[in-house]
Amino acid sequence: MKIGSRAIGVATSFGFGLFLIALLFWWLPISPGVALVAAFAAPIWLYAVVIALTLSNLVVGALKWRVAADYLSRPASRPSLYRMTELTTLGEFFGQILPVQLSTLLVRWAMADKELRASGYVARATFFEQTFDVILVLAGSLAAVAVIGFGLAPVPALIIFSCFVAFSFVALRTCLWAGAGFFQSLESRGIWPEVSAAAREGFVHAAEAPARILATLSLYSLLRLILVALRAVAVLAVFAPQTQSWLVFVASPPVALLTTVPIAPAGLGVAEWTWSALLVHGGTAASVAVTAALAVRLTNIVALVVIVATMMLVRRLGTPARQSSGV
Repeated sequence: MKIGSRAIGVATSFGFGLFLIALLFWWLPISPGVALVAAFAAPIWLYAVVIALTLSNLVVGALKWRVAADYLSRPASRPSLYRMTELTTLGEFFGQILPVQLSTLLVRWAMADKELRASGYVARATFFEQTFDVILVLAGSLAAVAVIGFGLAPVPALIIFSCFVAFSFVALRTCLWAGAGFFQSLESRGIWPEVSAAAREGFVHAAEAPARILATLSLYSLLRLILVALRAVAVLAVFAPQTQSWLVFVASPPVALLTTVPIAPAGLGVAEWTWSALLVHGGTAASVAVTAALAVRLTNIVALVVIVATMMLVRRLGTPARQSSGV
């Protein structure tokens, strides 16, 4: 019964995302076919850039997972960094049809051995390391709201953005305890009890971590945030050059935040509406903005497909980097 209800939930979420996409095309004077053709017409060099940035982001995600897992558990053996990158990549790939936090956890859980699962190397470590992404994305989102709301110029905007992120570093432990308290209140009220309990545990572990662990995981989360922003900047510089790149960079965290809300997989539809609104605000024509917003998603999907296919090929050819410990 649980599996059936979850499948219905996934289908409903995906359907809602498609509905938002259809609504976007209904509202704007451009057909889906024209937009898709235009979005796939990106130059080869752009795909190369997106693949490089996406792969870098996945490797940093694997490094972050390893730091969190090593802090929480000491299994007899641990997967190699290559294997952890594989699992992180597959989690991101299936995150196009499931909430990415859930898909990452499910892939890591399903493909890890029993000893790793029992040690906490998978579930506890995944919730633990994801809390840092949440803090940094929230800080960046607040900065973006302030920047866009007050119409700041590039230099003040980037200063404000940096200040918000720096403050999140300084107040990180306080923010983590606040997050633990928030999810504890949800758990006590019976709101999403399983998810709330796991999230609360992740925030508590994060808040109690040594300063060295906090600094390392925070820097990895910041690097991931920058890589995602640079990927959006690269794509939109090609498809929507009328909107300044610094505005795209600053606006990336709230878009990333919206994609984590589990109303549609990977923010399907939600991200496209948000990017379209931002690009129109930045001076891009509405029909061009929709095409550009679609291009952000499509180039990312192509990059993931290429990376997953390459990893499958490497595995099939018998690469030695499988389950050995070490790099």
